[in-house]
Amino acid sequence: MKGQFREIDPRDIRITLLDAVPHVLPPFSAPLREHARRKLEQLGVTVMTEAMVESIDEAGLTTKAGDRVEARTIIWAAGVQASPLARELAEATGAEVDRKGRILVNPADCSVTPEVFAIGDMVNLDNLPGIAEPAIQEGHHVARVIKARLENRETKPFKYLDLGTMATISPGDAVADIKKLRLKGLLGKAAWAVVHIAFLVGWRNRFAVLSQWALNIFTGRRAQPIILEPMHAIERK
Repeated sequence: MKGQFREIDPRDIRITLLDAVPHVLPPFSAPLREHARRKLEQLGVTVMTEAMVESIDEAGLTTKAGDRVEARTIIWAAGVQASPLARELAEATGAEVDRKGRILVNPADCSVTPEVFAIGDMVNLDNLPGIAEPAIQEGHHVARVIKARLENRETKPFKYLDLGTMATISPGDAVADIKKLRLKGLLGKAAWAVVHIAFLVGWRNRFAVLSQWALNIFTGRRAQPIILEPMHAIERK
């Protein structure tokens, strides 16, 4: 925000991160978790782990341990329920759902019934994360299953290929846990960027995103600033 928003002084901003679990980024290995926490604290973020929020009011929040955090802006990032379509499909087919409302599918072929398939974050398939990569692989597998059935061929059971877990921390820092390869700092950021660029469709999109990232890193400015002007003033213009 420095140099971009004239009405905001970053020195007046305090960021506190609370997490109910003992570690930041629990899916990652211990060295990468510690790196992420250390870097966040170097950026000025106050990190509170094992801090489960009990109540929120207009002036801040209170944890179950009784700690008080004063804050005017609170961003809550919690688990989400699956689309209501998942429960409707489950009721129509007699399938079961988990506590998040996700359909329990056959792990071999992602089927709900022999004629109905479900993929993505609306299903629970061996508790795979609700992110793009499992959905892409499930979609490819279902397409192969349908084609094989039409041709009276057998197919192998679905097997998820774990491409690793990544998280970005700052413009020049990220962590990447790819099988036994653990990257952090600039190497982690490079791996994160390569993976995200590789999955974009078309070289034009890849070049545009890469150029925008380079601009953000070297100038410290984003191309889409937040509009702070009151809406009624915009309407008059």
